[in-house]
Amino acid sequence: MRKNVSAMILTGGSSSRFGSNKSQAILGSRSLIENLLTGLPTEIEIVIVGPKVQDASRSVLYAREEPPGGGPVAAIHAGLKLIESEFVAIIATDMPFAHQIWGDLIANLPVIHDATIPLDSAGVRQTLCALYRADSLRQAFVEIGEVHGQSMRNLTRLLSVRELHVQPDRQRHLIDIDTHSDLQEAITLSKGESVEDMDKWLKAVQKELAIDVDIDQELILNLARDAAHSIERKAAPVTTFLLGIAVAGGADPKEAARKIELLAGNWPVDSDN
Repeated sequence: MRKNVSAMILTGGSSSRFGSNKSQAILGSRSLIENLLTGLPTEIEIVIVGPKVQDASRSVLYAREEPPGGGPVAAIHAGLKLIESEFVAIIATDMPFAHQIWGDLIANLPVIHDATIPLDSAGVRQTLCALYRADSLRQAFVEIGEVHGQSMRNLTRLLSVRELHVQPDRQRHLIDIDTHSDLQEAITLSKGESVEDMDKWLKAVQKELAIDVDIDQELILNLARDAAHSIERKAAPVTTFLLGIAVAGGADPKEAARKIELLAGNWPVDSDN
Protein backbone atom coordinates (compact mmCIF):
# COMPACT_ATOMS: atom_id res chain seq x y z
CA MET A 1 0.00 0.00 0.00
CA ARG A 2 1.35 3.42 -0.94
CA LYS A 3 2.14 5.92 1.79
CA ASN A 4 -0.06 8.98 1.61
CA VAL A 5 2.47 11.83 1.38
CA SER A 6 6.13 12.17 0.43
CA ALA A 7 8.40 15.10 -0.41
CA MET A 8 10.55 16.00 -3.41
CA ILE A 9 13.34 18.54 -2.93
CA LEU A 10 14.79 20.21 -6.02
CA THR A 11 18.48 21.06 -5.61
CA GLY A 12 19.80 21.11 -9.17
CA GLY A 13 19.27 24.77 -10.07
CA SER A 14 22.04 26.85 -11.61
CA SER A 15 22.24 29.32 -8.67
CA SER A 16 23.44 31.92 -11.19
CA ARG A 17 22.39 34.94 -9.10
CA PHE A 18 23.81 33.44 -5.90
CA GLY A 19 27.17 32.59 -7.46
CA SER A 20 27.61 29.14 -5.87
CA ASN A 21 25.61 26.03 -4.99
CA LYS A 22 22.74 27.42 -2.91
CA SER A 23 21.87 24.08 -1.36
CA GLN A 24 25.18 24.16 0.54
CA ALA A 25 24.84 27.76 1.76
CA ILE A 26 24.83 27.89 5.57
CA LEU A 27 21.80 29.07 7.49
CA GLY A 28 22.39 28.91 11.22
CA SER A 29 24.40 25.74 11.80
CA ARG A 30 23.14 23.84 8.75
CA SER A 31 23.17 24.03 4.98
CA LEU A 32 19.94 24.99 3.24
CA ILE A 33 19.34 21.39 2.19
CA GLU A 34 19.95 20.14 5.75
CA ASN A 35 17.47 22.67 7.11
CA LEU A 36 14.84 20.95 4.99
CA LEU A 37 16.02 17.39 5.66
CA THR A 38 15.99 17.90 9.42
CA GLY A 39 12.79 19.95 9.39
CA LEU A 40 10.55 17.64 7.39
CA PRO A 41 8.75 14.83 9.29
CA THR A 42 10.97 11.81 9.84
CA GLU A 43 8.32 9.34 8.72
CA ILE A 44 7.99 10.64 5.16
CA GLU A 45 10.05 9.48 2.20
CA ILE A 46 12.16 12.16 0.51
CA VAL A 47 13.39 12.27 -3.07
CA ILE A 48 16.16 14.74 -3.89
CA VAL A 49 16.40 15.76 -7.52
CA GLY A 50 19.96 16.93 -7.94
CA PRO A 51 23.49 16.01 -6.88
CA LYS A 52 24.03 13.65 -3.98
CA VAL A 53 24.22 15.34 -0.58
CA GLN A 54 27.39 14.44 1.27
CA ASP A 55 26.78 13.14 4.82
CA ALA A 56 23.02 13.68 4.58
CA SER A 57 21.35 13.49 7.99
CA ARG A 58 18.70 11.03 6.80
CA SER A 59 18.13 8.41 4.16
CA VAL A 60 16.86 9.82 0.85
CA LEU A 61 16.35 8.71 -2.73
CA TYR A 62 18.03 10.51 -5.63
CA ALA A 63 16.95 11.37 -9.15
CA ARG A 64 18.34 13.68 -11.83
CA GLU A 65 16.86 15.18 -14.96
CA GLU A 66 18.66 14.42 -18.21
CA PRO A 67 20.32 16.55 -19.30
CA PRO A 68 20.89 18.40 -16.00
CA GLY A 69 19.83 22.03 -15.84
CA GLY A 70 16.45 21.53 -17.46
CA GLY A 71 14.58 23.58 -14.87
CA PRO A 72 12.06 22.67 -12.18
CA VAL A 73 9.51 21.01 -14.47
CA ALA A 74 12.13 18.66 -15.89
CA ALA A 75 13.35 17.97 -12.35
CA ILE A 76 9.85 17.15 -11.10
CA HIS A 77 9.33 14.87 -14.09
CA ALA A 78 12.51 12.97 -13.18
CA GLY A 79 11.75 12.77 -9.47
CA LEU A 80 8.18 11.64 -10.01
CA LYS A 81 9.43 8.29 -11.26
CA LEU A 82 10.46 7.48 -7.67
CA ILE A 83 7.29 8.75 -5.98
CA GLU A 84 4.92 6.06 -4.72
CA SER A 85 2.70 8.21 -2.47
CA GLU A 86 -0.67 9.66 -3.39
CA PHE A 87 0.49 13.21 -2.67
CA VAL A 88 3.93 14.78 -3.02
CA ALA A 89 5.19 18.08 -1.64
CA ILE A 90 7.47 19.83 -4.12
CA ILE A 91 10.01 22.05 -2.36
CA ALA A 92 12.88 24.10 -3.77
CA THR A 93 16.07 23.88 -1.76
CA ASP A 94 16.29 27.68 -1.62
CA MET A 95 13.12 27.82 0.51
CA PRO A 96 14.69 26.73 3.83
CA PHE A 97 11.61 27.48 5.96
CA ALA A 98 9.16 25.64 3.71
CA HIS A 99 8.95 22.70 6.09
CA GLN A 100 7.34 25.01 8.65
CA ILE A 101 4.13 25.25 6.64
CA TRP A 102 4.03 21.47 6.21
CA GLY A 103 1.17 21.29 8.69
CA ASP A 104 -0.80 23.87 6.72
CA LEU A 105 -0.32 21.90 3.51
CA ILE A 106 -1.34 18.61 5.10
CA ALA A 107 -4.39 20.26 6.64
CA ASN A 108 -5.37 21.40 3.15
CA LEU A 109 -4.84 18.24 1.10
CA PRO A 110 -6.06 18.73 -2.48
CA VAL A 111 -8.82 16.15 -2.06
CA ILE A 112 -10.98 17.49 -4.90
CA HIS A 113 -8.16 19.43 -6.57
CA ASP A 114 -4.86 18.50 -8.18
CA ALA A 115 -2.71 20.77 -6.02
CA THR A 116 -2.61 23.01 -2.96
CA ILE A 117 -0.38 26.01 -3.62
CA PRO A 118 0.39 28.76 -1.06
CA LEU A 119 0.12 32.43 -1.97
CA ASP A 120 2.79 34.85 -0.79
CA SER A 121 2.07 38.36 0.51
CA ALA A 122 1.95 39.67 -3.07
CA GLY A 123 -0.62 37.05 -4.06
CA VAL A 124 1.92 35.09 -6.12
CA ARG A 125 1.59 31.31 -6.19
CA GLN A 126 4.59 29.56 -4.62
CA THR A 127 4.55 26.50 -6.86
CA LEU A 128 7.84 25.18 -5.46
CA CYS A 129 6.50 25.05 -1.93
CA ALA A 130 3.29 23.20 -2.66
CA LEU A 131 1.44 19.90 -2.39
CA TYR A 132 0.44 17.97 -5.51
CA ARG A 133 -1.55 14.87 -6.32
CA ALA A 134 1.10 12.62 -7.90
CA ASP A 135 -1.22 11.06 -10.50
CA SER A 136 -2.41 14.52 -11.55
CA LEU A 137 1.20 15.51 -12.22
CA ARG A 138 1.72 12.37 -14.29
CA GLN A 139 -1.32 13.19 -16.40
CA ALA A 140 -0.15 16.78 -16.83
CA PHE A 141 3.21 15.57 -18.11
CA VAL A 142 1.43 13.49 -20.74
CA GLU A 143 -0.25 16.67 -21.96
CA ILE A 144 2.67 19.08 -21.65
CA GLY A 145 5.09 17.19 -23.87
CA GLU A 146 8.68 18.50 -23.75
CA VAL A 147 9.72 19.17 -20.15
CA HIS A 148 13.21 20.61 -20.62
CA GLY A 149 13.03 24.36 -20.05
CA GLN A 150 9.27 24.23 -19.44
CA SER A 151 7.76 26.71 -16.96
CA MET A 152 5.93 25.89 -13.74
CA ARG A 153 3.17 28.24 -14.87
CA ASN A 154 2.49 26.09 -17.91
CA LEU A 155 2.51 22.95 -15.78
CA THR A 156 0.10 24.30 -13.16
CA ARG A 157 -2.25 25.59 -15.87
CA LEU A 158 -3.05 21.94 -16.50
CA LEU A 159 -4.03 21.38 -12.86
CA SER A 160 -6.99 22.40 -10.74
CA VAL A 161 -5.46 24.39 -7.90
CA ARG A 162 -6.56 25.03 -4.34
CA GLU A 163 -4.89 28.27 -3.25
CA LEU A 164 -3.65 28.38 0.35
CA HIS A 165 -3.83 31.82 1.96
CA VAL A 166 -0.92 31.86 4.42
CA GLN A 167 -1.40 33.97 7.53
CA PRO A 168 0.67 37.21 7.66
CA ASP A 169 2.77 36.01 10.60
CA ARG A 170 3.75 32.90 8.62
CA GLN A 171 4.68 34.63 5.37
CA ARG A 172 8.35 34.46 6.34
CA HIS A 173 8.19 30.71 5.78
CA LEU A 174 7.80 31.38 2.05
CA ILE A 175 11.05 33.31 1.69
CA ASP A 176 13.31 32.06 -1.08
CA ILE A 177 17.01 32.74 -1.34
CA ASP A 178 18.31 34.02 -4.65
CA THR A 179 21.11 36.32 -3.47
CA HIS A 180 23.49 36.64 -0.53
CA SER A 181 21.39 39.50 0.83
CA ASP A 182 18.41 37.12 0.84
CA LEU A 183 20.51 34.68 2.85
CA GLN A 184 21.39 37.34 5.40
CA GLU A 185 17.71 38.19 5.79
CA ALA A 186 16.93 34.50 6.31
CA ILE A 187 19.69 34.24 8.93
CA THR A 188 18.20 37.17 10.82
CA LEU A 189 14.74 35.63 10.66
CA SER A 190 15.97 32.22 11.79
CA LYS A 191 17.72 33.64 14.85
CA GLY A 192 14.60 35.35 16.14
CA GLU A 193 12.35 32.45 15.24
CA SER A 194 14.56 29.72 16.71
CA VAL A 195 14.80 31.48 20.08
CA GLU A 196 11.04 31.99 20.24
CA ASP A 197 10.25 28.42 19.17
CA MET A 198 12.82 26.93 21.55
CA ASP A 199 11.45 28.86 24.52
CA LYS A 200 7.89 27.78 23.72
CA TRP A 201 8.98 24.15 23.33
CA LEU A 202 10.95 24.02 26.57
CA LYS A 203 8.09 25.58 28.53
CA ALA A 204 5.68 23.07 27.02
CA VAL A 205 7.96 20.14 27.92
CA GLN A 206 8.40 21.36 31.48
CA LYS A 207 4.64 21.74 31.87
CA GLU A 208 4.07 18.25 30.46
CA LEU A 209 6.63 16.72 32.84
CA ALA A 210 5.51 18.85 35.81
CA ILE A 211 8.98 20.29 36.40
CA ASP A 212 10.18 23.85 36.86
CA VAL A 213 13.91 24.40 36.39
CA ASP A 214 16.16 27.05 34.93
CA ILE A 215 17.73 25.79 31.70
CA ASP A 216 21.09 27.04 30.46
CA GLN A 217 20.45 26.51 26.75
CA GLU A 218 23.87 27.75 25.68
CA LEU A 219 25.67 25.33 28.01
CA ILE A 220 23.63 22.36 26.79
CA LEU A 221 23.89 23.25 23.09
CA ASN A 222 27.65 23.81 23.34
CA LEU A 223 28.04 20.45 25.04
CA ALA A 224 25.95 18.74 22.34
CA ARG A 225 28.02 20.41 19.63
CA ASP A 226 31.31 19.25 21.21
CA ALA A 227 30.05 15.68 21.55
CA ALA A 228 28.83 15.59 17.96
CA HIS A 229 32.08 17.07 16.64
CA SER A 230 34.52 15.03 18.75
CA ILE A 231 32.74 11.67 18.69
CA GLU A 232 29.80 11.44 16.28
CA ARG A 233 26.43 13.10 15.71
CA LYS A 234 24.51 10.48 17.69
CA ALA A 235 26.64 11.22 20.76
CA ALA A 236 25.05 14.66 21.18
CA PRO A 237 21.55 13.74 22.49
CA VAL A 238 22.81 10.82 24.59
CA THR A 239 25.57 12.96 26.17
CA THR A 240 23.14 15.72 27.12
CA PHE A 241 20.83 13.04 28.56
CA LEU A 242 23.70 11.83 30.75
CA LEU A 243 24.35 15.41 31.85
CA GLY A 244 20.70 15.61 32.88
CA ILE A 245 21.01 12.46 34.97
CA ALA A 246 24.13 13.84 36.68
CA VAL A 247 22.42 17.14 37.47
CA ALA A 248 19.35 15.31 38.79
CA GLY A 249 21.71 13.44 41.09
CA GLY A 250 23.03 16.68 42.54
CA ALA A 251 25.95 17.58 40.26
CA ASP A 252 26.62 21.20 39.43
CA PRO A 253 25.58 21.72 35.75
CA LYS A 254 28.58 23.85 34.79
CA GLU A 255 31.09 21.59 36.51
CA ALA A 256 29.56 18.45 34.98
CA ALA A 257 29.53 20.05 31.54
CA ARG A 258 33.16 21.13 31.96
CA LYS A 259 34.20 17.55 32.74
CA ILE A 260 32.41 16.21 29.67
CA GLU A 261 33.88 18.94 27.45
CA LEU A 262 37.39 18.06 28.65
CA LEU A 263 36.72 14.39 27.97
CA ALA A 264 35.47 15.20 24.48
CA GLY A 265 38.47 17.41 23.82
CA ASN A 266 40.85 14.56 24.67
CA TRP A 267 38.91 11.89 22.79
CA PRO A 268 39.76 9.16 21.87
CA VAL A 269 41.00 7.93 25.24
CA ASP A 270 42.86 4.72 25.99
CA SER A 271 40.21 1.98 25.72
CA ASP A 272 41.87 0.06 28.58
CA ASN A 273 41.09 2.86 31.07
